[in-house]
Formats: sequence, structure tokens, C-alpha cells
Amino acid sequence: MSGAGKGIRRLVVAGTAVVLAGLGLAAPASAATGGGFNAFVTDSRQNQVYVIDTATNAITATVPVGVNPHGLAVVPDGSRVYVADHGSAQVSVIDSATATMLTNIPVTGAPNYVTSAPDGKHVYVSNDGTNSLNVIDTATNTVTATIQVGSVAAGVAVITPDGKAVYVASTNAGTVYKIDTATNTVTSTIATSHPSALAVSPDGSELAVVDAVGNTVTRFATATGTQSGSTPIAGSPQELAYTQGLLYVTAADGTVSVLNNGTVTATIPVRTNVLGGIAATPDGASLYVGNYFGNGVSVLSTASNTVSTVIPTPDSSQPYEVAIGARSADLSVKLTASPAGLLVHEVTFTATVKNNGPGISTGSTVKFSYANGFVSPYAPGCTVNAGARTATCDFGAIANGASASKSLRLTVGLLTISGSMPVTATRTASTPTDGNAANDSSTVTCSALTSILVSC
Repeated sequence: MSGAGKGIRRLVVAGTAVVLAGLGLAAPASAATGGGFNAFVTDSRQNQVYVIDTATNAITATVPVGVNPHGLAVVPDGSRVYVADHGSAQVSVIDSATATMLTNIPVTGAPNYVTSAPDGKHVYVSNDGTNSLNVIDTATNTVTATIQVGSVAAGVAVITPDGKAVYVASTNAGTVYKIDTATNTVTSTIATSHPSALAVSPDGSELAVVDAVGNTVTRFATATGTQSGSTPIAGSPQELAYTQGLLYVTAADGTVSVLNNGTVTATIPVRTNVLGGIAATPDGASLYVGNYFGNGVSVLSTASNTVSTVIPTPDSSQPYEVAIGARSADLSVKLTASPAGLLVHEVTFTATVKNNGPGISTGSTVKFSYANGFVSPYAPGCTVNAGARTATCDFGAIANGASASKSLRLTVGLLTISGSMPVTATRTASTPTDGNAANDSSTVTCSALTSILVSC
């Protein structure tokens, strides 16, 4: 079924009238959230994905994909986006740093929704053509397992934060399946009416399930599978997302309901027609909503529960599902040396990591390696391995344009005479991805005429 057809099916069974006339689009405005993230939005009619800079709310790229793209997911390091091409029997893989297509993964049937494992090693794709869950190895971009579930596997596949389980909704079967990611087997089921969209709370304790036929959102304890509450949602609920301890639910009447522990505390008017997917920025300041029957991507402020802006898309577009991921961060490493005086036997090496953007680096690792002749390594806050002649240092968050430094102090060994004593600092890991390897390493070479006559 096409994306438009699926939306119509939901509305007809819910008995909700569709208003096809869209609202006028406002010009983009800066979001409350900071830079460093991209929102990716499938356009199920134009067969493409919009890339939106959440700092400016500008569409920075449009990436062609397969026919009728539905769900999508960004791997945790932000490097790739996996898109379920419902009408092409494939999953498209996008390089997020360059906004270009990397490859297409053949998938039998009709891939529907996508989620990523916390470690990024696998993505999971619900498939309503084969009533199954496809497991994709992201290292090889191949389907490595297929798990049968009930009819119709139209619901979102949602992975628990610990990565141990995936939930898949089978709408016609009235069942949510819990799948062990270690064995790729169904370990338990939850019976619930017409499950479609799913969301797991950030702490992994709660599963929320949309019933677009019964107009409810039902919550279950993930530990036991028992129901903890059910909330009526007027206007046929569609998709949902947790952020800042609250649950936000899009609806076919163009509203977003805000739930606090199962109680509707606010209803945000967004459009006069059907809304699609919803995703929150990592800081929880903004929500991005696909205006499914209409055009544009609505940006909501969680502080005021209002629409802060609408990002225009073409009149013929159909913005559907939304995923948000970190933008790549290019980290450069610069190593300097500071001998302790004219007659020295100690040298302090300082590795400075600069974030050249465009995204925020949430964490990185730099490893010092040093030559024979240096002894007694001392590196506060780092892990020293004297036998391997290394010191490994972890860095915290570094904003775009900012820098951070770590130091390694070395002593020149007694009776050391050497014309070449190199010390190197190399970035070995970082989040999000760093696509530029050319500036990841820096070397300083010292020479020692004696243990107290050292130059670098």
C-alpha cells in the first residue's frame, strides 16, 4: 500500500474527515535548539529525503531514494541514515556527512519502519510485505536474519535503550512482538488492539502503543508486558515520541497531544490535516513533525507547546517520517612540546583537539605514542600503558569552533642519546563520525645529545 493509501486507511477506520487544504507556510526561523544536529524527513510522494539543519531550520540537501520511502533511522554516530523504501523492496543508505547515497540493500517485500541498535552495529526493519522483521548488519549492509511476526508488520520497530530487545507491532494480528537481539527470536508477545506506532521511554521501562482504530495510546511495562494505562486521543493518533519525561502524539486531525504519565496535559494545534512522524532534538527543546497530508515540516517548541515555524516543502510533497541525528564533527589534532628549560630532562607534550564542525563532538579519544628513550610517563586524567609506550586520553563534549587539550609528561632516560625521538598524538575514536582523516594525527620529534640536552 502506498504512503497516501496507508494514511487514508487510518483515517477511514478512525472515522475522521480529511481536510486537504493546507495552511499557508511560514518562513523558516531559528529554532531554540542549538546547532549540531540534522533532521531527516522522508517525502513519500517525491521519493526523497530532506536534510534539515536544526540550528537554522533550513533544508540543506535533498537526497533521492527509492519509491515511497516510509520510516528511517540515523545510526548513533550520525554517519549514516537507513531509509525503508516501501515501494522498492530495498533499504537506502545515505552518507549523512555528504548527503549522498551510499548503497541500496535489497529486502524482499515492503520495508516499512527502521530503528538502530544503540551500538549502531545493526538496524531493524519492519516489513509489511512479508510480515517480518529484517535484521541488517551495518558493517556489510546485508540482511543477516529475518524474523517472522504477525499480520500486518506495519508498526515501528523500536529498540530498548540497552539494545537487548526490539518491539514490532503487527496491526491485524493485534500483537506486539518482543524480540531478543542476541538470538533474533521472539521471546514474548503483548496482545493489544490494532497496534501501529510504538515508542520506548528513554529509561527503557515503558512501551507506548498507538491504536489508530480505537483512538488510544496504551502503555505497558517492558519488564513484564503488563498494561499500566490507556489514554483516549481524539482525532486518531498516528505516531509518538518521548522527550523530557513527556509523550508527544501526532494525530490525523492535525494536533499533537502532550501526555504526562498518561494524562493529556496539552493539545497543540499544528495543521488542519493529517500529521505523520515526530522526533525530538536531543536537548528536548524542539519536535519535528511531518505534515503528511499537506506539505512542510512543522517545528514545535516544547517550552511553549506551540508551533515555532513551518519549514516549507514543495506543494506536491508528502513529508512523512522524521529522524534526528548528530551532524559530523571534524576534529583536528595538534601536538606541541614544551621542554622544562635549557638543561632539561623532562618534556611536556600537549595534544590540542579542535572541533572544526559542523556538529558538536560529544566525545573523543586521543592516543599518545612515544619512542624509546622516554621514560616515566605521567598523564593526568589519561590511561598510561608504559609497556606499550602509550597514553590514552578521553575528551568530553567540544562545541563547534572550540578546543580542548590533554598533556603527557615524559622524562628522557639516563644516558639517552638519540637524534630522533618521535611522539605522536592520534584521534582514535569520536562521536559523531569524523569523515576527515587527514588531520587526525600530529607528531613532534625530539633529539637528545644527553639526558639533559634535549630539543624538540
